[in-house]
Amino acid sequence: MKVDETDAPEAGAGRGEVATTAAPAATAADPAAAVPAAADPTGTDPTAAVPATTDPTPATDPTMVGHETDILEAAAGREEADQTATPATEAEADPAPADPMPTTGRQHPLRIVLAKLGLDGHDRGIKVVARMLRDAGFEVIYLGLRQTTESVLAAAEQEDADAIGLSIHNGGHMTLAPRMVNAVRGAGMDVPVIVGGIVPAVDVPLLLDAGVAAVLGPGASANEVSNTIRSAAARPTAAR
Repeated sequence: MKVDETDAPEAGAGRGEVATTAAPAATAADPAAAVPAAADPTGTDPTAAVPATTDPTPATDPTMVGHETDILEAAAGREEADQTATPATEAEADPAPADPMPTTGRQHPLRIVLAKLGLDGHDRGIKVVARMLRDAGFEVIYLGLRQTTESVLAAAEQEDADAIGLSIHNGGHMTLAPRMVNAVRGAGMDVPVIVGGIVPAVDVPLLLDAGVAAVLGPGASANEVSNTIRSAAARPTAAR
């Protein structure tokens, strides 16, 4: 079939026109491709992430300003009220400490020397008495076992004792107790001697006549022991 050469250019021109007219149609149909050039004259990509800017001044919630102000004012008011009420409150809450126990006109509680004379080794009772007296507010100087009249007297002088307590369980009360009383009197000391332990009832008046201030037997309560010593320390030597 023979093709007319004059038709070929026209056909080509027709295809060119179709292509030329089709391109704008495709561009118009794709608005996403045309928007960047028209919307961003600076040439930056609008889809790129915009770096966050740091605000040196944090945002303040206007609803919290009044609330925080109220809290600060209330705290300041409480502090001012506490400072105003402090003198009266401290005066009421810190009264002068009470004297733990009666004294003999001195500035310290009653002080007693406790000891076991001779070879008497029964020390359980005197240790219990020492604990009782400490709990009652006494100052206790416990010398322990195997003491002599001289060692007890020296301790009473050095400690400025208000009383001497002897525990006797070996039957030597009629010898050891009067010897202790005579040693105290010979030293010119006004210190009562109290005897505790196993003492027959018939010997109690004899010990009192010999100058012993008081005799405490087995089973004496803590109140009886402490009250007896207080009473003996409060009496002058002539009244014992």
